[in-house]
Amino acid sequence: MQQSKSGTSQAQTIIITAITIFALSGFMGGFAFGAFTRSKGLTTQPTTQNHDIPVIVQKVSLTPSPTPQPLQPSLGCPDVEANVSQMFADNQTTYNATVQAKDKTGNQGNKCPNIALERPLVIDGITCKIWLTKAQDPSGELSRNLNQLQHVDQLNEPSPNEIESGLIFDATTPQVQPCKQGQGNWKFTISSTVSSGDYFIVGLTDWQGIHYNWSWYQLQVVNASQSNNDNQSNAASQSKKKQKDQQNGNANQGDNSIKLTLP
Repeated sequence: MQQSKSGTSQAQTIIITAITIFALSGFMGGFAFGAFTRSKGLTTQPTTQNHDIPVIVQKVSLTPSPTPQPLQPSLGCPDVEANVSQMFADNQTTYNATVQAKDKTGNQGNKCPNIALERPLVIDGITCKIWLTKAQDPSGELSRNLNQLQHVDQLNEPSPNEIESGLIFDATTPQVQPCKQGQGNWKFTISSTVSSGDYFIVGLTDWQGIHYNWSWYQLQVVNASQSNNDNQSNAASQSKKKQKDQQNGNANQGDNSIKLTLP
C-alpha cells in the first residue's frame, strides 16, 4: 500500500509541473505578441496637422531691371549740301538738298571748324529742317530763340531770319521731317518772289529738344524775270533820257541860231 501512494504522488507532481510549464509558456507568448503589436501600431500611426494655425508666407519682392535708355547723341554741326550752287527763282526748276547729322568730336564749342572731321550719326530720332535766309551766320538769332529749338513741335514755325515761302517744298519732302538714319532729304523750287543775290540754306538737326546744332550752305539765286524787268526798265529809262537830251538839244540850237534881216 505504501508503494502505491508514492506512485500516485509522483504522477500528480508530473501533471502539476506540466500544467505549470504550459501556463508559463502561454503567458510568455502572450506578452511577446502584445509587445510586438504595440510597437507596430506606434510606427504606423499617422501624424495629424492642425489647420487652424495660420501659415505665414514671406513674400519676396522682385526688383525690376531698369529699361535700357537710348544714348543721346551730342550733335555736331550737320553737313548741309545741295546739288548745285546756283539756282533759278522761277517756281519750276527742282533742286535737291541733304542734311547729314554729325557727332560732335572734340572741344569745338559752338563753332564748326571742320565738319568733315565729325563722324556721321546713323540713327533715328533726330528732327531735321532747312530754310532760306540772307543772313550769312544765323547763329546769333538762333541762340536768342532757343525756346523753339527746345520744343520740336515748334519747328514748323518760321525760324529766325527765314525767308518765308522762299523754298517751295515737294509734298513728299516736308520742310520739317524726321532724319531717317540721321539724314534728311528735300526736293524744292525757289519762289519767283526771291530776288537775285547771295543766299544761304540753313540746316538744323534737333534731338528731342535736348541737343541741337546747325550749319549752312551758300548759293546764288538768279531771278530771270526780275532781271528782264530790270533790263527793260533800264532800257526805257535810257530811251527817255535820250529823247530828253534830243529835245534839249533842238531847243538850244534854235536859241543859238543867227537870224538875218533882209534889206
